[in-house]
Amino acid sequence: MNLDPANIKCVILTHGHADHVGGAKYLQDTFKPHVMLSAADWDMIENNQNFRGPKPVRDMAVVDGQKLTLGDETITLFVTPGHTPGGLSLLIPVKDGGTTHIWRRCGEARVCSSAPTSTTRALDGSATSPRKPVPT
Repeated sequence: MNLDPANIKCVILTHGHADHVGGAKYLQDTFKPHVMLSAADWDMIENNQNFRGPKPVRDMAVVDGQKLTLGDETITLFVTPGHTPGGLSLLIPVKDGGTTHIWRRCGEARVCSSAPTSTTRALDGSATSPRKPVPT
């Protein structure tokens, strides 16, 4: 794909388990991108005496509803605790031909299958329409 890791500007960690953040410290030390994770999961990493592997250095703490603009697209991040104290879910615009769709990445499955809240309505795109069934 001819991608240069030196061009990485930001890394979003969806939760703070070691198997999901294992390469973040290397990326920080080698290529200097920002690393984003919720404050609760930064705390979880920092306070975990049994954490396997190098711990990334606390950088950007994501807040619920935070937006991250990359080029001409904006990702919306939601703090959805459950799997970890501060797991993240994301809404990511993707294009198919000339049509934009919203891809959701649910960090906590129970959020995407529970009773509607403002976060689940945003995640399933039903903020202005009836709740749609969530595929499993």
